[in-house]
Amino acid sequence: MSSTRDRTVRRLAWLVLVAAVVGSLAFAAVDTDRSPQTPDERAYAIKETTLCPVCQGQNILESNAAIAASMRVAIDEMVAAGDTDDEIRSQLAADFGGEVNATPPGSGLGSVVWMIPIFVVLVGGGGIWLAMDRWSTEERRVGRRDRELVEAALRERRGE
Repeated sequence: MSSTRDRTVRRLAWLVLVAAVVGSLAFAAVDTDRSPQTPDERAYAIKETTLCPVCQGQNILESNAAIAASMRVAIDEMVAAGDTDDEIRSQLAADFGGEVNATPPGSGLGSVVWMIPIFVVLVGGGGIWLAMDRWSTEERRVGRRDRELVEAALRERRGE
């Protein structure tokens, strides 16, 4: 009876863990959708996710390259002119190449980049769940040969 209760408690604990992970991922997705409020915040967010075309993996906020400085000025001007974030990113990609966008697109083939970590977490969690369940039932499984050996030892002990 207690082994059934232990298994139920264990499964409930795993369910709570999975729910916490999924909830955290959902909260993170909702929380990152918040767009900057002021023009300065918008410009900063765009600069933060725009890579310098001559630097190795550095955004234009951190880069001291002359081209990064001119890109920062251009972003400030486009934000002040009322261009949308998508228009600004498209213009930068047209001028400097698509690799300046550090954030992959949220649709089409680029959306796979966002889905892979979630898929890995879910598959990994499922694999761990299955392994733990199998391990917990294997320790209670006794084969016919083992049962015969125990019974023979008990008979020998009793003197039968």
